[in-house]
Amino acid sequence: MHPELLKIGPFTVYSYGLMLGIAFVAGTFLAAKEVERKGMGKGSIFDFFLITLIVSVVVSRLFYVAFRLHAYLSAPLGILDIRDGGLAIHGGLLGGIGVGLWYSRRNNISFWRLADALAPSLALGIGITRWGCLLAGCCYGTLSTLPWAVSTHYAPGWRHPAQIYESILDLAIFGLLWARRKKRATDGQLFLAFVGLYSIARFFVEFYREADLKLGPVTVAQAGSIVLAILTSLVSLYLGKVSRSRSRTQGSRSEPL
Repeated sequence: MHPELLKIGPFTVYSYGLMLGIAFVAGTFLAAKEVERKGMGKGSIFDFFLITLIVSVVVSRLFYVAFRLHAYLSAPLGILDIRDGGLAIHGGLLGGIGVGLWYSRRNNISFWRLADALAPSLALGIGITRWGCLLAGCCYGTLSTLPWAVSTHYAPGWRHPAQIYESILDLAIFGLLWARRKKRATDGQLFLAFVGLYSIARFFVEFYREADLKLGPVTVAQAGSIVLAILTSLVSLYLGKVSRSRSRTQGSRSEPL
């Protein structure tokens, strides 16, 4: 693994931070194009992306620390150190949703329309960031004898490259969402598809990932994925019902007397 890619005097380029930066730039570029295509204008959208990044990183870090609080009580300054990863993606998603709700309300635009514009970029960003996890050595997999197994300084032995398994699935989700971005029936459908598909992907990747936190027979990440999958299904059904109801109402109003 290569947690440090470059070091010049006191300046160090960390692989995780670099990949997170690349993911942010790539995701922001595509999302800005989608926001403009959907007619929401550029405006302060780049400020929104920056705020979303900061809040998502902070909330995802707090989630990670909360489930490992015992490990940080003796060294609380370690909470601020994310050079080797240590971010809980489910917390990041919740933080990003919170910023999206605030931004859409503040600018009087549809939250679901904005969320759809961001959905493909979220999948792409997570897929790129997972390569940072691989280089940093975090989020490593279970022991494996497969020819593509990798080693990490965090744990002994050769292990499944769980980071790459998830990256491949994330990039596949990105491709699907990008191809479907102009075909959604109702606002919110694309974003909910992203959350649902990611939850399913993460649930299965967890079987190949070394987990130190469990809730009964499942890992904490699997439990979070199950909750998100259920919630997105319920919200999707609700939005579909609302859309059908509006269509019937509009149809009845257009009928001649």
